[in-house]
Amino acid sequence: MRHTCTLLLCSLVCVAAAAIPPATLRSWPLPGSGGSIRLRSSEQRFDRSREVTGDSVWAGTMCLLQWLSEPQNRGLFEGKSVLELGSGTGIIGLSLARMGARRVVLTDLEQQLPLLRSNIAFNEDDHAGCLVSAAALPWGERPTGALARERFDLILGCEVTYIDALLEPLACTTAALLLDPPDASPSPPPVALFAAARHRAFASVPDHAHTFVHDLLEARHGLHSRLVGSVERPAEVVGADFFAGAQEAERDMPVSFFRVSSQRDEVYAGFGGGAV
Repeated sequence: MRHTCTLLLCSLVCVAAAAIPPATLRSWPLPGSGGSIRLRSSEQRFDRSREVTGDSVWAGTMCLLQWLSEPQNRGLFEGKSVLELGSGTGIIGLSLARMGARRVVLTDLEQQLPLLRSNIAFNEDDHAGCLVSAAALPWGERPTGALARERFDLILGCEVTYIDALLEPLACTTAALLLDPPDASPSPPPVALFAAARHRAFASVPDHAHTFVHDLLEARHGLHSRLVGSVERPAEVVGADFFAGAQEAERDMPVSFFRVSSQRDEVYAGFGGGAV
């Protein structure tokens, strides 16, 4: 199955890549700091005519960064080791490196690594002492090599639940990271945070997110999840210009944040200091 999943991921990237404009270097605002992240990314940020691809920055990404930058949520990543699934351009991980993470690993398919590594290089002077790297991690596979020997405090995934065929392999990799960390140290168990937005271009996204979190991570893998936050009107966070070309209703599709862990009723300072 692992080879089938990898081939499916590769084919989706290749088909979408034929229809996207070349990536260009631009700056993106860093929430809560007044600074910015320099990225090579596509100018085509919202287009209902093509597949969502890893070269774009999406509204859900900016909403998640805004949410993470809030004081009551920063404990999730400050001084922590973070692994991002389906990093795309790397904007989330690179932003967390600037915002206080101790270690960040951006993961995606092998063919996405040159873009990720170039974006790491564009921002290497601003990592604030955080060690940032990129590694291949196809969904459906367990981490291998050095990646398998490293323990992560936070697993992140943003806008990664929009393709039905990839939900099961994504759940398998997520479960491996949460249920089988490389050591049994007394530190808190790793926690995952997923962000999912509903776009009219992908009307089934809410069902996909529910399937991924509840039917796969919970029912099949025995993990525990909770809705921990949402942004009801993304246009108020990212600005109306972000949605150029979109219909009015598409500008306010809510973005939801799900926390997933191997244990129930844990207390994390990053979630307002309460049990989540």
